[in-house]
Amino acid sequence: MTSQLSMAKSSRRGRESSPTPPNPPAKKMKTSGGLPVPVLCGTDLTIEKFDGLEKSARENHFQYMKETIRQYENLSKSLPRIDRKIFEEGDDRLSQEEQEQAAKQTEYLNDIWELRLEEEVEEFNNISELRRDTPHRVTRWDDDNLYWIPKKSLFTHCTRRYAKQYGFNTQGLHPHISSQLLMYRLALFLRKLPIKESDGYKSCWEIHIFHSGKQSFLRFWDSKGSARVAFDGLQESENDALELLNVLTKWDFPHTYDGVIAGRMA
Repeated sequence: MTSQLSMAKSSRRGRESSPTPPNPPAKKMKTSGGLPVPVLCGTDLTIEKFDGLEKSARENHFQYMKETIRQYENLSKSLPRIDRKIFEEGDDRLSQEEQEQAAKQTEYLNDIWELRLEEEVEEFNNISELRRDTPHRVTRWDDDNLYWIPKKSLFTHCTRRYAKQYGFNTQGLHPHISSQLLMYRLALFLRKLPIKESDGYKSCWEIHIFHSGKQSFLRFWDSKGSARVAFDGLQESENDALELLNVLTKWDFPHTYDGVIAGRMA
């Protein structure tokens, strides 16, 4: 099942940039041979200006562009979707209207999901009556069943066969958000972050949050440097779980301060 909450796209104001020096110094980079190549920074380079450069200057700029593209390609392979967008996007703040919309979303989800004490987590894990008496009402899924719907920019959970049939192209939470950014955004969402003790080897943090119905919970954790998630509970609660995942993995999830996007600085 897929969450139905719509996420509007609108323009955003960016932070003011520092003025550029009128005559910036040449930037030196290393080629594959290890030799420094001076490249002018701060120039508004056009194809006409490039064609007008001397041969040695064109070669310098060309090598610099090749190296920049190589570094970006490597970055694109290693960074999850949201972390990469934080790097790529020019805007870093929400408009007032977007802040109000985000506040309504998080307020709604804050009413549904809550932190609970460790002993209550253990107590929940020991409850078996619900599964025994009404198994059709209970479901479990984790990253192996979590897929991304590109056309809707939303998560759903399903079988691998179903995902392949309908073109859901990424599996799991980790292609979309890094472990550290997920933990940071959970801290912003929950306003506190009691982390469970982990094994200290494959996992460095773990958080459980509970649905207000008290019979469903989400487990977030780090696994070998990747973000992971699992849901366990009532079927009627799983849409709320997907909704939270969709909000946490929005590019423009806000910080508590002045509409700053979580992952950027004011």
